[in-house]
Amino acid sequence: MVIFLDTSTLVKLYYNEHDSEQLVETITNKADEIFLFEIAKVEFVSAIWKKVRTNDIEKEIAVKVIECFEDDYDKFNWIYADSQIVEISKNLFQKYDTTSLRTLDALQLGACLKAKKQIDVFLTNDDFLKELLEKESLKTNL
Repeated sequence: MVIFLDTSTLVKLYYNEHDSEQLVETITNKADEIFLFEIAKVEFVSAIWKKVRTNDIEKEIAVKVIECFEDDYDKFNWIYADSQIVEISKNLFQKYDTTSLRTLDALQLGACLKAKKQIDVFLTNDDFLKELLEKESLKTNL
């Protein structure tokens, strides 16, 4: 099975949260390939440093978590940002004009829409992004 992970889900693979064990088990047992959108490199680092700022983890642990993720880059299939994703993402604001769509969610969703034929399921822990993925007829449950 080919699985897309947004950053909210990706973080759970590297930093133990309440449902991390279940996610790791699912990925181990079901994922043949994992796709990430290129901006996850930035979002991941941001999320981990936020955990330092909120005193969830110490700085030294954050550095090690980020290094582990970076060491695993070659284990993922990357969707690289391009003009098509930017255009798709830009148009999502008109489509979802009265929602609280934010820039990074629009870019993640744009990447998913571009790669939808290659991916079986799209996993996110972001309820709003999940709702939009489902509105776009993208499978969000295993």
